[in-house]
Order: sequence, then structure tokens, then C-alpha cells
Amino acid sequence: MKKIIGVFLVALFALSMVACGSSSNVSRSDLIGDWYTEEDDGIVQNITLTEDGKYLSETISPMGFSLVSENIWSYEDGVFTVNYIEYGTTSVYKKVTLEGNTLTLDNGVGKIVYTRK
Repeated sequence: MKKIIGVFLVALFALSMVACGSSSNVSRSDLIGDWYTEEDDGIVQNITLTEDGKYLSETISPMGFSLVSENIWSYEDGVFTVNYIEYGTTSVYKKVTLEGNTLTLDNGVGKIVYTRK
């Protein structure tokens, strides 16, 4: 009986690891397109991820001001990276999930949830 319970627990653990998922089910081509997110403070961010690696972004404040930028993105081995050319910085998201029209980028400190347009 203990052996059966042990086998069951090992199988359950293995299944839970698969169910948690990771970026392995997301391909680069799944990410290409138009996305948006709206933060609690009313700031809206629209992004376009292009086939040739451009990360086009428009951030709109609640007062209507907008900031437009063009940067570079990549997705390799389950890691989503944005190189912000103007600022010389990089954002790295090691957990990328895509469920239906919802894209979640998680860098371990915070998450950004986008919806496909």
C-alpha cells in the first residue's frame, strides 16, 4: 500500500510541474502582434511586437499625454527581453505565459498582463 501511495505522489508531483507551465508552450510567433494593458492609475500601454524584432510602444497618461518609443525585443529559450535603446536598459522576463488572448510577463519582481487587440 505504501508503494502505491508513493508512486501516486510522485505521479501527482510530476503532473503538477507540467500543469504549472512555463514559457515552453509559447513560441516567438505567438507573441507577434498588438497588445495593450491598463494600469490601476489609468495609464494605458499599447505595444506592437513585430516579426523583425521591433518593440513599438505608446504609453498614454490619464490626462492624454503620450510617449512613443521604438525598441528591440527578443524571445529565446522561454525568456522575453526588451532592450530600451533610448535609456540603455534591458528588461528580462523569465516567466512568459500565454492563455488565450492574455499574455503575462513576469520578471520575478512584478507582472505585466497584456491583452491582445
